[in-house]
Amino acid sequence: MGERALLAAAGLILAGALAAGAAAQGMATREHWNYLHLEARRAEVRRELAGRDDTDRAVVARILAKPKPDDGVPFARLADALAYLRGVDADAAFTLRAAMGAFVLPEVCDPTAANEACRDAHVSPFLGYALPFPAKIAFEVEVRDAAGAVVWTGAIREHTEERDVRMARPTTAVPGAALADGAYTATVRTRIGEAAPAAIDPCVCWTFHVLRGYQARAEAALGALGKRAARGGDDDAVLRGLAERVQSAYAGEPCLGQSDAVADLQRLERALANVEAGRPAADGCDGDLAVAIPVGGAASLVAVLRRARANGPRPLVVVAAGAPTLDGRSDRPALPVVRAPGWTAREWPEFGRADDWNVAFVASPGGGVDYAAALAAALPWLMRHCDAAADAVVLVAEREAATVAAFALPRLRPTLAAACFVDGGALMAATAAAADGLPLAYVRSDGFGGGAVDRSLEFVAARQAQRLPAPRTEALPAVLAAWPFGLSGSADAIADFVRRALAR
Repeated sequence: MGERALLAAAGLILAGALAAGAAAQGMATREHWNYLHLEARRAEVRRELAGRDDTDRAVVARILAKPKPDDGVPFARLADALAYLRGVDADAAFTLRAAMGAFVLPEVCDPTAANEACRDAHVSPFLGYALPFPAKIAFEVEVRDAAGAVVWTGAIREHTEERDVRMARPTTAVPGAALADGAYTATVRTRIGEAAPAAIDPCVCWTFHVLRGYQARAEAALGALGKRAARGGDDDAVLRGLAERVQSAYAGEPCLGQSDAVADLQRLERALANVEAGRPAADGCDGDLAVAIPVGGAASLVAVLRRARANGPRPLVVVAAGAPTLDGRSDRPALPVVRAPGWTAREWPEFGRADDWNVAFVASPGGGVDYAAALAAALPWLMRHCDAAADAVVLVAEREAATVAAFALPRLRPTLAAACFVDGGALMAATAAAADGLPLAYVRSDGFGGGAVDRSLEFVAARQAQRLPAPRTEALPAVLAAWPFGLSGSADAIADFVRRALAR
């Protein structure tokens, strides 16, 4: 089964769009999944850095900051970093294994589905970049249940030449009928020549689910939403945000790190039942909540909302990540065009909980959206929806989001109690004056944005020396100095800054 069959296995609704220009769609789909894999490898490096000393963190930062000597293969530097952390050489075999990805579709396998292709889980290894094969390769696939027990194993030995793997032709089917409903992890290991992969070698791990009746339930929920007339209130934002997550899983789009597809469907079903019963859509929807914030006309800003537990006004922290990037600069994937907020929510799983803040993770700039206008419209919506304290709203923005927010400070300043810019956010005279007195922190990573951050701090210091209007700036430590972790690695330092800013 090739990639087009795999996409069909995901039950794509937009079959007509796929039929027109299938080759281009296939290339874009592979790039989208490849970027998912790149994000997952970055998260793997970040996890392995946890608890390491300053020397290891500095070495990894230097490895990841090296300027583009990787022949256009962004995985090469990540392979170097992983090999260093594991005490081995990043030879051709290690790098190939680090770059190897896999489609695991559908995200929710339904043994009772009307679409026969959705009844099994299809695993197809693929390689997003041209890399040499040191020897003939094959793949070992292992499936474990939520308790960690191995429930299925398989091997892929056909269609494993480089061109076939680049097109995701090698595949195997995990029989859904043999699996109980629940969450599973598929692990794909690359065998090179006669050498079996070692435990220390990179592999691919993706979560998928088995849920009998999923196809009918997803179609019913999406159909019910489609019949509901939009009313423009908070319910619409919640329903649209939840439906987008279900639509993505149903359509075979990559999940964000690991799959929450079954929980997403359950939340949408609950929200629809709430609205039908006259309750708020979000009533009883525990945990991080996907919303689509209206920002003018038909446009929306997708967000993940982590609501405070206490009743009454609580602080609101809005977190905007930088746009998808392959190299930390202008080399970007064709898809995704924006970095989904679910990534940042996963990277900051505990942020705001101990302080009982409302936290809104919003999508990055990209896709032609007027991001300054979107932020300006989203902040008051979030304040109202969360019942946020009017004098306790803090914006945290990374790279491109920080650049936009800095230019938009005259529009945003009346709403903000403080702001933090990570690897971006250069100020000019007008924006510095508009931010007069605003507590403003900067985080500077190695290999990206250091010059802009340093110049901004020097510029503000010069204005303060001349007694000109300026924000109250400070530099925060980058706990993980490597540029991919500028935001994700600074959660504790940023939380401490928010506490101090709000205490003022």
